[in-house]
Amino acid sequence: MGRKGLVGATPLASGELIVSGYLTRFNELDREQDRFMRGSFTKAITEFMGRPHRPFVYHHSFKSVLGTVVALAEDRIGVKLTAKVNHQPESSPLRWVYNALKNGTIKGLSAGGKFTREFKADGSANIIDVDLIECSATATPVLASTELNVISEGKALDLWTGGDRARRIRAAEAQLGLLRLKAAALSIGLAKAP
Repeated sequence: MGRKGLVGATPLASGELIVSGYLTRFNELDREQDRFMRGSFTKAITEFMGRPHRPFVYHHSFKSVLGTVVALAEDRIGVKLTAKVNHQPESSPLRWVYNALKNGTIKGLSAGGKFTREFKADGSANIIDVDLIECSATATPVLASTELNVISEGKALDLWTGGDRARRIRAAEAQLGLLRLKAAALSIGLAKAP
């Protein structure tokens, strides 16, 4: 599948969207000459996910809260994010963002917060510690390789209603794993096509 990940845009029955992607990737130099280092989010993830409010916003604006971050985890590639985007009715000023997320026009992700840097002789900096304040969907990510995808299906609604948070996150991760397998099978099938 490469770096593109899953592509799809199916809203939940309630109109909510579940989006997932890499908030950042480790050791990749961004447009501001920064690179997040592995382990830089370890403390931040625990603190951020322990808060009652974990804002998922549009382009770092607290006036444009789209929903809630429901899972963050470091892996060998970077920091994986899953967020719930609230349904935006036609009258909402954020309806265009909601539609752009749904149709894949807005696909970038970005971390907002305070970053501790170690500066290098070449002028770049390694970010070694993060105080995460918000996570953003954006059309202009500083690190171009970040990409979110809508992963929800109508049957996924039960993930976000009732029950304990850990069970819901495990269910979302399991669903994402199944979608990855389906996408990989499709990719293999396309590769074999004449």
